Amino acid sequence: MTVLIAILSVLAALVSSGATVYALTFTQQQVDITRHGLIADRFNKAGDQLGSEKSDVRTVAVLALGQIMAEDSSYSPIIVDVLAAFIRAHAPRVPDKDRPQPDPAGWGWTRPYLDVQAALTVLAHRSTGPNDNRDIDLRKTNLPGADLRNANLDNINFTGANLEGADLTNAKQDRVILADATMQGVKGLRK
Repeated sequence: MTVLIAILSVLAALVSSGATVYALTFTQQQVDITRHGLIADRFNKAGDQLGSEKSDVRTVAVLALGQIMAEDSSYSPIIVDVLAAFIRAHAPRVPDKDRPQPDPAGWGWTRPYLDVQAALTVLAHRSTGPNDNRDIDLRKTNLPGADLRNANLDNINFTGANLEGADLTNAKQDRVILADATMQGVKGLRK
């Protein structure tokens, strides 16, 4: 009889443990679904804010996208594409005759707008894996004076871009594409 009670007690404990594992698994799935929903909401809100006429609102949106990319790498490819398109739209290369000249007051080159610089910073400091070899299209952009110190420029295509006065100090430049880019006054360029 004692053996039967012991067996029944063990069986009850196993059933209880199984139910607990199931409940924990179900709870974790619910947490994951909620987390993904919140991230999707933040992504959508940031996307809406990128279209704002206010530079500070766009800058906050760019930084929010960078935070999302850091939290959930599954969003990285789309965020990289969105930010590259944002830079191309907000900093297109202008004809040479209209190019900004060095600041006559001696402050250096004209700098990208804060929202464009923020997008550059997020792209240039993104986490990359060994299979991350997609080109980031920043062709024909106008980025004089861009701060790209300590940046990961691998797979960024700056063909035809204006990078006059940009700072590439300590930037990873192994697979950056700089064909036909304007590079006058660039600091930290490896040859």
